[in-house]
Amino acid sequence: MAYDFTRLRLGNYECTWNSISMGAVDMVTPNLELITNEKKVGSLGNLVIGHWIIGLGGDITCEFREVDLTHFQKMMPWYVSGNIPLVPATWHKDLYDYAATLILHPNDLPAATLTQDVVLTKCVPMFKFPDRDGENPDKPAVKFMFYPDRSQLTVAGAPVLSYGTFGNVA
Repeated sequence: MAYDFTRLRLGNYECTWNSISMGAVDMVTPNLELITNEKKVGSLGNLVIGHWIIGLGGDITCEFREVDLTHFQKMMPWYVSGNIPLVPATWHKDLYDYAATLILHPNDLPAATLTQDVVLTKCVPMFKFPDRDGENPDKPAVKFMFYPDRSQLTVAGAPVLSYGTFGNVA
């Protein structure tokens, strides 16, 4: 087997949510995994013959460095003006109403090269206040929760389970 050392990479992601660049980031951790159920038939007992794909689970966590009032406002999508409420004012609000597109772009690729972008269509940021010890720089984290695109679940004919794409070639 021949090795191709030009394929070795060192980089991070540029993070854009709702068309807003999140600036300098440290760790970006996409934790995406298929949710499945075992496929069995009674006549074969406990033999697993496959898996049903139920959906996509997990989250994406980003540690941000460029934190000012504007970033706090952006990470609380229910913010309108004035003080930033820690939760939406409406009880039992559906977070899906705040969902927007999250794009993770590998920062070792040119901006116009979109073929390895991770694009999640319906994401909501959940801001996590940083631990502060007076010695280390603040690294507030944002955990993005994601949902299937509901508009695709009601497509005429067979519904489509769509979360996004790997490779933003549009």
